[in-house]
Amino acid sequence: MRRELIGLAIFTVSMLVGPASAFAARGCQYDIQCSQGQVCADGVCRDSRQRVAKKYESAEDACGNDRRCRIDRLARRNRARRHVKVLDEERWVRKLIDEERDERLKDFPRKKDPVGADLRISRLGPVGVTAGYVFGGHFRPEASFVFNSANIYQHDYDGSGSTLDGTQETFWFDLAATYFVLQSWFTPYLTAGFMIGKGTYNDHGYYYYAPEGGGMPPSGPAGPVATVYHAAEIGGGLDLQFAFGLHARVGLNYRPLIYSQASVSKGVYDDATRKGLTNWFKSTVAIDPVVLMGWAFSF
Repeated sequence: MRRELIGLAIFTVSMLVGPASAFAARGCQYDIQCSQGQVCADGVCRDSRQRVAKKYESAEDACGNDRRCRIDRLARRNRARRHVKVLDEERWVRKLIDEERDERLKDFPRKKDPVGADLRISRLGPVGVTAGYVFGGHFRPEASFVFNSANIYQHDYDGSGSTLDGTQETFWFDLAATYFVLQSWFTPYLTAGFMIGKGTYNDHGYYYYAPEGGGMPPSGPAGPVATVYHAAEIGGGLDLQFAFGLHARVGLNYRPLIYSQASVSKGVYDDATRKGLTNWFKSTVAIDPVVLMGWAFSF
């Protein structure tokens, strides 16, 4: 047992002393006298990463009179000079490429500034916003948000009981894909998408004389009516984007109505109001001139 304890003590001491002696600094005068990865600094071999290099180190400081060391040092310096020269040439070439690209992008403003944000004016709503991103100079997915507050009057010409006289407030959300025929600043475009509208219709509560003179029936529902619209959208026109960022568009959109609904409450529908609002949509906003004005930029 005593022998085992003595062996364990010797092993512990060797582990503590051994690493310290392994990393003991070795005296030197020149770099060549040190091991690989070390340099001579202040008369001691040190790790090259810990060395505080002199600003102007001479061959005498590095090698003394060792000819092979001087030749190796000269070869390393020449390789470093060539490397620096190659890096300078690469930087110069990259600068020329960037200048050429910037010059070419002036002729393709949608590639130079692919992000766009615009104010939107149309019959659907006097104020709206549109934002999109141009891919490859031709294809632009875009989204639009429009608020519309309109006085609606629809007379029952067909005897369907769809006479309306009231106010509708609707939020419209539109997703569309636009294709630019040309990449120049001035180009025709085509667009197609899908639009959803949700809002509320409130009747003014006016009364009209019945043809037989037997009373004054109300013109519409007594309370607010929730409205929903789903419509496709196709269109075209002219799109302009200038090199300094100004963007404008003038076009005409057609929106075939896919679905519409009017409900007084959940599960309680007002078919007469729905018909009147459908007639309003078809006569007012199904064919819609659209104007965009905004700014294009890049990240």
